[in-house]
Amino acid sequence: MTIDRRQANDFRQQRFGGDGGMIAFVCECADSGCMRTVGLTRPESEELRRRGDPILAPGHVPDEDAPLAAEAAADPLGDDMMGPAVAENTSASDRRFRDFA
Repeated sequence: MTIDRRQANDFRQQRFGGDGGMIAFVCECADSGCMRTVGLTRPESEELRRRGDPILAPGHVPDEDAPLAAEAAADPLGDDMMGPAVAENTSASDRRFRDFA
């Protein structure tokens, strides 16, 4: 039996995020065996989910086969994936590559 890390992290966000402290999330990278943890506050994790981004340990890459909410909401060219405020301050070549470290 495999653990769906995204579902586990969503549960952790709901269960442990009420006090404003750090929550230990499991990395949602392409390596299905990865169990690295990522410390985020509830607002930080909610922002990642709002954008449709996975929770990733530094240097880890997302699973390209995983469905992301941002893909469904983006325009056909993907120009709106990070939202207007970030897109205005980012060149087109930088929009796809972000470091959450």
